[in-house]
Amino acid sequence: MRHARTLLANSSSTKTMWQALKKLNVANKPHTPCTFPHVEDLNKHYVSVPLTDVEAIQAAVDKYESLKVPVNDKFHFNYVYPSDLLQAVRTLRSNACGVDCITSFMIKNCIVELSPAILHIFNHSLQHGVFPDLWKIAKVRPLPKKRGASQLKEFRPISLLCILGKLLEKIVHAQTVSYLNSNGLLNPLQSGFKAGHSTASALLKVTGDIREAMGERKLALLVLYDFSNAFPSVHHKLLLSKLKCLGFSDAVLNWFESYLSGRKQFVEVNNIISSLLDIELGVPQGSVLGPLLYCLYVNDIDVVFHSSKFHLYADDLQNYITFHPPDYQTAIDTINTEANNLVQFAASHNLIINSAKTQVIIVGNAKLLKKLPSNIPCVTVGNVNLPFKESVVNLGLTIDCNLNWEAHSRQISKKALGALQSIRRYRTLLPTDVKKKLTECLVFPIIDYCSPVTAGMPDQGITRIQRVREEAV
Repeated sequence: MRHARTLLANSSSTKTMWQALKKLNVANKPHTPCTFPHVEDLNKHYVSVPLTDVEAIQAAVDKYESLKVPVNDKFHFNYVYPSDLLQAVRTLRSNACGVDCITSFMIKNCIVELSPAILHIFNHSLQHGVFPDLWKIAKVRPLPKKRGASQLKEFRPISLLCILGKLLEKIVHAQTVSYLNSNGLLNPLQSGFKAGHSTASALLKVTGDIREAMGERKLALLVLYDFSNAFPSVHHKLLLSKLKCLGFSDAVLNWFESYLSGRKQFVEVNNIISSLLDIELGVPQGSVLGPLLYCLYVNDIDVVFHSSKFHLYADDLQNYITFHPPDYQTAIDTINTEANNLVQFAASHNLIINSAKTQVIIVGNAKLLKKLPSNIPCVTVGNVNLPFKESVVNLGLTIDCNLNWEAHSRQISKKALGALQSIRRYRTLLPTDVKKKLTECLVFPIIDYCSPVTAGMPDQGITRIQRVREEAV
């Protein structure tokens, strides 16, 4: 008990809290041994991202390179000052190190002495458009996606990059986002990796539009698209062409080309290291700039949707259209047409739509849903007919066909009770204040996730969740 109290009392952040919980075996799932494939096989699997349609990709590159770029207000890198470096250092969280074995702990404790040399390297890199080769090497550690994993596809790659490289990325990220925001260049319907936005804001937008349609006695046809390996599939030349269209100067483009090209990685499992392999495609996994670059890569995806609405959260795409019940055929034809447009857009961007994980649902009042024929045509994506579902999971939120949150309330109640049960295993060993802290960390976030989105939940669902909350208290 004293050990548990000491561990949790010293938890000053969410990260240290989870580390303490794992040490106490409270947050750990039952252990099932994993069988790791050979490191060489894992490495080849991670870098073997195919090209979907070479001709379509080249046509897209030619299209963007032929577009006229505004000559005024181009984006140029600013000189990096000590205050910029200190601000970036303050935001370092992880202490994992890359191939140079330099940790954030070392940087933070020696920043005064090291800052002149680091600033010289950073400014030289930005001025000459060269990203150091050492910082392009990733150390990859496979993480099992499920218990008892053994197949290649069941291990998620976790890339560890050099801390100094990530510091430079943070500075470039801040300057890039400042330019994009000041010129209004970011797609307003993208909620991923954007300040003031989250999964909650994305869900609020979509469910808000559906609620409005239900108020007008309409139905909503919602398609949740899933892309396979979206981040690792980004085509570098096409991305650079798009950055040029956004007003990035030649010097900045040279730096980003150096940043993306010549990357290598190796896999490490139980101190066994694979050989180095080249990474030909994709934005760097585990990087600071990777998510932003992907968002810019699909920034103009709105050209696909002419008659329906959409919203993005990183690579999660929500496409929907509202309609009166008699107009169901028109709505489905529209969605199918724009699904075909999306398939073509994806092919020209080296992206693949995973039809097996793409979900389709019609949401609306129960009486209006009954007016639809039983043999309503399917939505077709890439020549695959997708069946309509009674409920779908969208960014961790379960949406049912009546938008009454019945399935969601059941799901989070089950999940929260499971977390509560893991705490109860230690109820005789832990003092009250520690159990309270554990409940606040493990149970309440599950109950409160996206609660503004589920406003108006029927009494039955509210009662079910309230019972769990009362048990937690």
